[in-house]
Amino acid sequence: MNPLKTKQHILEVSSELFYKNGYSGTCLNQIIEKSKISAEELHENFESKEAICIAFLKQKNKKFLLDIEAFLNEKPFGNKRIISVFDFLESLYDSHEFGGCLRIKTIQDIPEENYMLLSSIKEHKGNFLKFIEALITVNKPELSDKDYKVLSKQLYIMYEGAISQSFLHKEKWPIATAKALFERVIK
Repeated sequence: MNPLKTKQHILEVSSELFYKNGYSGTCLNQIIEKSKISAEELHENFESKEAICIAFLKQKNKKFLLDIEAFLNEKPFGNKRIISVFDFLESLYDSHEFGGCLRIKTIQDIPEENYMLLSSIKEHKGNFLKFIEALITVNKPELSDKDYKVLSKQLYIMYEGAISQSFLHKEKWPIATAKALFERVIK
């Protein structure tokens, strides 16, 4: 198999296992067995399970940011575009991909001293907050620096809370509730 295809195949198989078993519940032997590759092939592509998880999370993070940006760019400029982050979340919930936030699940599943993985997850969350800040800056240019930062953090917290509560309750009402609450905040 082509080295790039092998690497991608390992990431795809690992993602299934991480979603199903969690980070701690997934071992390299499972990845090797399910990928139908040799241990040598795995180690030629990744030095550790941690490296696989970091690469997988980076790939998911990039796709997430591209997907949400494309979704929002189809919405009208202004408050409607900002509020549509909850419509995007609802579309994720309705898709087969929704399983809560994999990054938060992973944090709960790794030892505290795993700084590499923790840093990777924090980086994604920080990038998402920056994305929200840019979204609000462009769509609400009348806000002061202080106000757009406050509004960005409010949206970020409501979005993240809606993810966890929708996952917990296995229902969409937390997303609708967060959206309605943010509509009040943004006015």
